[in-house]
Amino acid sequence: MKIRFALAFLLGSLAAQAQAPAKFFVKVALGPAMPAAELTGNAEDVRTAAYAKTGTYLGLTVGREFTRWFGVSASVFGWTNPVNNQKLTELTQANYTDAFNQVLANFPNRPANLPPLPAVTWAADAEAWRFLGAYVSPFVVGRLGERFAVEGRLNAGFVNAAYPAITATGVGTNFQASVLTNRLRGNGFLYGGGLGLRFRVQDGFHLVANLDALRAQPQFPASTVEARGSWVIPLNGQNVTIPLLLDQPRTAFSQTVGTLAATAGVGIFF
Repeated sequence: MKIRFALAFLLGSLAAQAQAPAKFFVKVALGPAMPAAELTGNAEDVRTAAYAKTGTYLGLTVGREFTRWFGVSASVFGWTNPVNNQKLTELTQANYTDAFNQVLANFPNRPANLPPLPAVTWAADAEAWRFLGAYVSPFVVGRLGERFAVEGRLNAGFVNAAYPAITATGVGTNFQASVLTNRLRGNGFLYGGGLGLRFRVQDGFHLVANLDALRAQPQFPASTVEARGSWVIPLNGQNVTIPLLLDQPRTAFSQTVGTLAATAGVGIFF
């Protein structure tokens, strides 16, 4: 009888432990944010902000495990992706010298002896892509002994994306030009998934590592690309300044954005 009672008590204790809610936790992690989607560049789409580079991701997560195998967390995040200014310069060089020549060809009252534009050297600079947002993640947990655990999660939330402001200047013999676009902000639904690994160092203190794939398609408002130039040339014995205006309206558009973030940090379970 005593043996049966002891076995029943042991099994009951194990079952209760397996089903008992786990502790709340807070995790913070930092790491590289590798660009995804059109951020990496698309030759067919001039709205790429010309090829983003790997930036930085910072996330703060709070959550709870309702059982030993399942929980829900909420995260807030921010990440950036700098723009590859060399490729942006190449894109500007390819597009805007020809565009200014086209404006010159259609210039009102164009003098018959007007020469073509001189060679123009462009230099472009852009601010980084910037993202802020939050998502909720149901997740499952797999235990690997006493100290290790693996998480698999689905992420759903929203993102506010800041499209880069771009400044480009073009210089040639007696010619100068500029191309300016303002920073645009758009919101969109965010989705993705992730994996997490945690190692319990002592008591409730853990080291954590994460790999998260996030994707969204925010909507950006209409804007204007300001492109202006001036050219000083000698005509009929005097210097004449020819202004070239190439402002281009840009309709509202959506842009697919995303990142693959590999982060590491700490977690407190209490």
